[in-house]
Amino acid sequence: MGKHCDKLLWLDCLGGISVGGIVLAISKLLSRWQNVPVNVVIAMGIANLSYGCFSLYVTTRKPRRLKQVRTLAVANMFWLIVCLFITIAYRKDLSMIGWLLILGEGVYVAGLGFTQWRWQRELTVSN
Repeated sequence: MGKHCDKLLWLDCLGGISVGGIVLAISKLLSRWQNVPVNVVIAMGIANLSYGCFSLYVTTRKPRRLKQVRTLAVANMFWLIVCLFITIAYRKDLSMIGWLLILGEGVYVAGLGFTQWRWQRELTVSN
């Protein structure tokens, strides 16, 4: 990974901020598409935006602290559990789009988390 470590962190923080902002901006529409309460969609948007801001903070630190990089990785992996919980809680009402968006996000974000965990030491070094 080496020289691409910074790119991974930038992808992570900008993804969290942009997805959070988009989800909040179209929360009512997403609520209808996914067939989940709007407050669930808003909570997911706030979580994404909050995570993205923390990730941006970590990404812009030189040097980065290992504990902070590990926190990002664990938070990303934990998000899959949150997404699974949401799909289970709303399984009777969730639309196919809801299943795809929520589980897709969980799998994607967990993949980022596993990658961050794998490269945690390299991510503490700025390139």
